[in-house]
Amino acid sequence: MANITKPSNLSAVWAAGGTKIDPGAAKYNIGWVVQLPPYEHQNWIDNRQDRAIAHFSQHGVPEWDGTTEYQGLLSYTQGSDGIIYKCIQTNTNKDPSNVLNDAYWTRAFEDYGSVAAVQAQLNTHITNYQSLAEIGNTAGARANLSVYSKSESDTRFAGLNGSSAQVFSVDVATQPEHAVRLGQVASLLTQATESTLGVVKLATTGGTETGTDDLTVLTPLKASSVYLKKSGNLSGLANYSTARSNLGLGTSATQNVTFFAQTANNLSDLASVATARSNLGLTSTATQPETYFLRTANNLSDVSNKSTARSNLGLTALATTDPALVSFKGENLAGLSNYTLARANLGLQDSVLYPSNTWLIKNNNLADLTNAQAARNNLGLGNLATRNVYGVSGDLDFTTSFAANGWTQLPSGMILQWGQVSIGADSIVGVGFPRGFPNAAVHLSWSLMIPGGYDGTVQNSTGMMGFVNLTAGGCTLLNGDNRAGVAYWYAMGF
Repeated sequence: MANITKPSNLSAVWAAGGTKIDPGAAKYNIGWVVQLPPYEHQNWIDNRQDRAIAHFSQHGVPEWDGTTEYQGLLSYTQGSDGIIYKCIQTNTNKDPSNVLNDAYWTRAFEDYGSVAAVQAQLNTHITNYQSLAEIGNTAGARANLSVYSKSESDTRFAGLNGSSAQVFSVDVATQPEHAVRLGQVASLLTQATESTLGVVKLATTGGTETGTDDLTVLTPLKASSVYLKKSGNLSGLANYSTARSNLGLGTSATQNVTFFAQTANNLSDLASVATARSNLGLTSTATQPETYFLRTANNLSDVSNKSTARSNLGLTALATTDPALVSFKGENLAGLSNYTLARANLGLQDSVLYPSNTWLIKNNNLADLTNAQAARNNLGLGNLATRNVYGVSGDLDFTTSFAANGWTQLPSGMILQWGQVSIGADSIVGVGFPRGFPNAAVHLSWSLMIPGGYDGTVQNSTGMMGFVNLTAGGCTLLNGDNRAGVAYWYAMGF
């Protein structure tokens, strides 16, 4: 399944400001039947569901309540103390924030940072354990380990630790860890190699120069006669020219420092300054003083003749005119000093002083009259002027649908509807009105006609009859007679 994106604005609750009516426990039990749900009941249900979704979105874990049956080892809830609890034993109405209910609930998570504090203590303990630091009773620890302290060891073994009065007798060494007798040392000395410890032979000057002997050791004295000393700064080289060639140096390496331009002289030691500027592609502008140019930071304040500068820019006298003496386009004439005189100069009359809603607009066809009745009175019109005349559909006429399931609307707006529908014995049947009432149905009556009596005539029902779920769009008829028939119904509403 693809990731389901969280809908936006989950805090908006359906019908928060609308009409809501609880349909009741009985209706919750059976749900909707063949009917149009009343909008007040549907608003109540949608509002309840939206508030639950908004609560889950806001709290993450829902708050505890006393009616839910919480399942052991499965349910989580948020207590009144703001702590998340896990159910450890199935229960109902056991407040997790009450310490007397610890048999049913336990805290789901540790406080933030508590694990880190324990880990820090554990790390310190491990460090101390590895180095035996912070031992509270060192003497007791040594006794438990059967060891001595340094001072105790020095005192106890002083006679065996380098004392000239103490002589040790050892046997002939046969293992690497055995002590060696003095008479056995000479037989154990062997030539040292890169991988074997032993004695070494000193190298000669000739052998050092040749550099092929790998079994002798070079002394500093012989090394000084063969290799260059660091302190000699290459003064011991036999041929400087060959050395420079070996280093890949050119003839410039032997030139005097004056042969080059020195960085510290800032080009003052150039042979020809003019030729240098020419080689760089610089013009005579480069040799002008800074006062020869206008500085950006001065914003033209360093112009020598401002009047000539304005003339060169094509500016007129308006450029130096005080802004208070002119009216700017963006001010929309707000800067005029005398509005009356300005209107007179434009040829405007007093009518321009009135707002636009003072006048009737031609295209509005009198819809902008503030009082239509007063206007009719001023025109001398009576109340008949607002009534429809004979032959024209209006509020004096009946509107009727002549059908087996029909309706008629009175001038007052009241609607009468009628119809018939077959209904089985001991059953219900839904009825949809031919025309839904704009507001509500206020009355419904019906009768059951049963054909096929003993004398072949149509009989009326003798059983219990009724209706439920009367709405603006229809109802449900209940037939309590043990015979089927035709239900003739009649409804009123507006």
